[in-house]
Amino acid sequence: QGDILRGDNYILAQDVPENASVVSWEDNTRDHLSVSQAVFRLVKPGENEESVTYINRILSFVFAADESFEMLMRLPKQPFRMSCGNQLCVHVGHISVEP
Repeated sequence: QGDILRGDNYILAQDVPENASVVSWEDNTRDHLSVSQAVFRLVKPGENEESVTYINRILSFVFAADESFEMLMRLPKQPFRMSCGNQLCVHVGHISVEP
């Protein structure tokens, strides 16, 4: 469950209905409001402690246009709200600039 096969492509916007989630992550954590969030758990170079990074913040860094990225970076350092209502969704178009 949750496996993405090499030939599969789950993130093409034209294949996903407007408010449908793209992928629900198995490995997630809860934020300060007890809402499940999609996260990467990693140990940064030069550090020994594992840290948690919200996937929707990474996606905005990689894929957002400069203007959108600048607006998102002004928001609190918490996971971004997903407009589809599913905080485990990784559809870049669902990242909301609303706090």
